[in-house]
Formats: sequence, C-alpha cells, structure tokens
Amino acid sequence: NEERLISFKKWLNEHNVIWKNVDIRSSILYGGSALYSTSSEELPIIEIPTSLLMSSELA
Repeated sequence: NEERLISFKKWLNEHNVIWKNVDIRSSILYGGSALYSTSSEELPIIEIPTSLLMSSELA
C-alpha cells in the first residue's frame, strides 16, 4: 500500500534512519513493535511501531 510506505519512510526519516539501510526481510514482530536489522553499524537494530506496518485505516 503506497500510503503506508510513504508514512513508513517518513517515520524512518524522523528517526534518522536511512531507508536503504533497513532490511525489512529480517523483521521480528513482537508486542507493539517490529525490530529491523540495518546495515549501519550505528543502528544495528531499530524498533518500529507495528502501527506503521498495519493498515493506515487504523491510524
């Protein structure tokens, strides 16, 4: 969903996360957050609220 991707990238930008460094395939969903590994050594793991990954209709 394009709208969700835009809000997701916006969230990453607000948290100074470079989109191309995020490996979505290695996500681990737990609780209310998703952990993503990144290729950046400063940010080995970033925590992303699953609300960003769910339908934007719920937001």
